[in-house]
Amino acid sequence: MNKIYLLAKTFLKNRRKEKYKRNNKISSWLSKLLLFGFLIFLGIPLIGFISETYDFLASINQQGLLVNIAFSIATVVIFVFGISFVLTTFYFTKDIDILLPLPLKPYEIVSAKFITVLIYEYLTELLVLGPLLVVYGYKGSLGLGYWTISIVIFLILPIIPLVLASVLNMIIMRFTNLGKHKDTLKTIAAVFSLIIGIGVNILYRSNKVSKEKMIEMLTSGDNSLVGIVSTIFPTTNWATYSLIGKSISEIALNLILFVLASALSIAIFIFAAQKLYFKGVIGGSESFAKRKKLDKRQIEKSTKQSSKFKVYTLKEMKILFRTPVFLISCVISNLIYPILLAIGIFTNIDSYFSMATIRGFFANKEFVGIVIAMSFAIAFFIGGSNRVASTAISREGQNMYINKYIPMSYKEQIFSKLFSAIIIDMINILLIILILIFMVKIPLVMAVFILIASLLANTISSSIGIIIDINNPNLSWDNEQKAVKQNRNTFASGIISLVMSGLITFFTIRFKPDLTIASISIGAISLFIITSLFYYISTKGQKAYSKI
Repeated sequence: MNKIYLLAKTFLKNRRKEKYKRNNKISSWLSKLLLFGFLIFLGIPLIGFISETYDFLASINQQGLLVNIAFSIATVVIFVFGISFVLTTFYFTKDIDILLPLPLKPYEIVSAKFITVLIYEYLTELLVLGPLLVVYGYKGSLGLGYWTISIVIFLILPIIPLVLASVLNMIIMRFTNLGKHKDTLKTIAAVFSLIIGIGVNILYRSNKVSKEKMIEMLTSGDNSLVGIVSTIFPTTNWATYSLIGKSISEIALNLILFVLASALSIAIFIFAAQKLYFKGVIGGSESFAKRKKLDKRQIEKSTKQSSKFKVYTLKEMKILFRTPVFLISCVISNLIYPILLAIGIFTNIDSYFSMATIRGFFANKEFVGIVIAMSFAIAFFIGGSNRVASTAISREGQNMYINKYIPMSYKEQIFSKLFSAIIIDMINILLIILILIFMVKIPLVMAVFILIASLLANTISSSIGIIIDINNPNLSWDNEQKAVKQNRNTFASGIISLVMSGLITFFTIRFKPDLTIASISIGAISLFIITSLFYYISTKGQKAYSKI
């Protein structure tokens, strides 16, 4: 147990980012300030929504449904994201080659890595469960027992989904030869996680209860709806009834069952690690590569001369698509927006609005200006929340020194990175526009206006992201996940885009501009901001880049 503790402590220390010589304290405090502001910005409306939902459900004695839904969502999210996170942490970090020769048992190494993953998953769980547990306890005027059990459940809840993700990965790595195809395997794992998440979304939308049965459950009260949403991980029912049980015996029984199920899962995890881990991880540092003999014509074709800007932009795109973590985090993850839009339109749109009403809204000339302005706001948020621009410099890592020697100015390098980020963002926007054209039947003229507004918004948000990364790059990482998923710059860029898109939405709703006002305002302001940002990149940004 002492070895596991020491190993976990070492892994956690290694995950801390190294501070840069300049402005390290300012950067740290700025990040904390931004995090606090972000939590306040999202937390207040979220807590208000949870509070109102609680009041409504409490009026029909169904408030326990809130807890059940939150536990189910948290469990599924942890499992889905845990698949790729566990795979990378267990098998594809650089410390594997150092750990294997040491006198350590398989379960000790894996248990320590599991603890590090678990601690980081607590942050995810805190965002999902934290506000709800606080509101539920406060609104219900619950006592010390509730808060004690809440803490216990909070600490135990991620164990079962993470164990399931870990054992699944260990079985795959033990009985296949995929370790040498690590890049392909990482991509498959992440795509599989995304497919599971989308599948759960579709399953949840399609698994509807009849109106008569729903009315019967609502009117019967007594938290009768609890259990409907926890079909994927049934153990969440035990966690739910540990909090909302009607008697002490019911609470104690469900809590004991939940703790025992988690303990059993840990035992299964240790057994699987001892039997499977070493045989799956040995040889994982090797890689598979195809060797192809090129003739003279193929060599000439592959080495033809082209513009520096084009070559460097294509280099950025190739790295994004060939590196699994970059592909998933920067490209595929952003496709969730058009996918969810298509699913929402296809499965559930008639439950809220008729398609004819929506098409009428887009066809109404009075609302064209509002649509254009809102498209600008949405594109601004999507561009700022994407990681391509805000990690453009950080992704270079220890190879950043190479950029000092290539025959290309720093200004050209920066704008090539910026251009590649805009291309990735616009792919996402184009998919959304195509969905609106073919599924909602919006006019083509409106689609063109949306495209132009989105391009301007993406240019601004991507420029802001790359400026942030130039001034505070994270080049010290030993696996690609740290470059993109544990990067403060992505968080800062997301905060700025969220605030800006919120302000644009507020002014749009407040003033309801027509097409002329919206077009002139967005065009003039955007061109001014873009010119200013490009000037900064060409001057101070280039100087900051040269000092990296």
